[in-house]
Amino acid sequence: MTKLTLTALRPTLATGICTLCLLSATGVAGEQPHSTCDALPGTYVATATDREGVFASRTLMTFTADGALLVTDAGQSGAPQPFNPISSSQGVWHCVTSAPEGLEIEAIAVNFTLADQDGLQTIGRLNYELKLNAARADLTGTAELFVAVSTDLESAEPVTDPGELIETFGIDAVKLPLP
Repeated sequence: MTKLTLTALRPTLATGICTLCLLSATGVAGEQPHSTCDALPGTYVATATDREGVFASRTLMTFTADGALLVTDAGQSGAPQPFNPISSSQGVWHCVTSAPEGLEIEAIAVNFTLADQDGLQTIGRLNYELKLNAARADLTGTAELFVAVSTDLESAEPVTDPGELIETFGIDAVKLPLP
């Protein structure tokens, strides 16, 4: 039987603590009450493109009614340097404004790289600025990908210091309809 130690549990504990820190530091609701944002909650299939408009990845984005954001990316298995495989992202969202042309949404999500051959890991953060067109049930906007400079999970601080900006992706997403 394997004996669990604090050292063995450190990555799991760090994941939970960082997620809790992010959620408590950014808040769940935001400036606009979620009742004005009722059209957003659901799951969206998104296409991400790089700065030049070239296809980068496909993503599932789930916005919950209580302000949580869950993101799964087809590129999670990693790519040639500098990206190791990553975990799913979790975070929060809120409405910034509600205008006739659509709802403006800000969101933050955090993920972790999986350890490389040297056992090094880091934290990634995505800052989303999106617009919802409720009539078309689609989202458009950007996602800025930041990666913590530190490979020491204990000292990386994604809430106050997102790290180095790696890429700004264009996001085009369509809400999955109810069956």
